[in-house]
Amino acid sequence: MSVFHSDVVHLSDLRYLAIQAYDGSPPASISNLVNLQTLIISSKKNIVLPKTIWNMVNLRHLYIRSGENLTEGPNFVQAAENDGSPNLLLSLQTLSQVSPRSCQDVPSRAPNLRKLGLCGSLISILDS
Repeated sequence: MSVFHSDVVHLSDLRYLAIQAYDGSPPASISNLVNLQTLIISSKKNIVLPKTIWNMVNLRHLYIRSGENLTEGPNFVQAAENDGSPNLLLSLQTLSQVSPRSCQDVPSRAPNLRKLGLCGSLISILDS
């Protein structure tokens, strides 16, 4: 595919999705896939993950196969739900090939994470 196809987000019963796209950045509506457990995105370009992906409480494995990838916003996940409680991803076990700049809150937001793959410079994180 040349881009992440928007019709995919209407398949709400999907548990596994592997997609290869030239521009593989998923739309914010990816969070409509409420039953998704494994998401694999391959792309020739860097991917920017929308904040809404961190609302996918059933997501267990997120594999990104491209260069240095980022999440939207300054933090790994949104600071809080509408009720003020922290947005925890208790099911997330694998997160691969993301920029260290996007992972500052990983231990507190994804306490059951078993595998973390970083891609990018650690120097800017260590200097701050």
